Amino acid sequence: QVATTDSWSDDPITELEQDRFDRARFAELVARTIDAVPLGASSTVFGLVGRWGSGKSSVAALVREELDDTW
Repeated sequence: QVATTDSWSDDPITELEQDRFDRARFAELVARTIDAVPLGASSTVFGLVGRWGSGKSSVAALVREELDDTW
């Protein structure tokens, strides 16, 4: 359960257990897409775009949690 003061914070989440907005499925899809890029591929770029407060940093943290340590 999330403490009341946490709901007023704009800090990104850092682990799956904090995902109250069900971003994990999207993050898993992004992680699988990134992982499908062949190692050594040149000039591969991924972008995550959204308004301030839309959860970009939280999604990035969840994506990182899904990827293995080679990334």
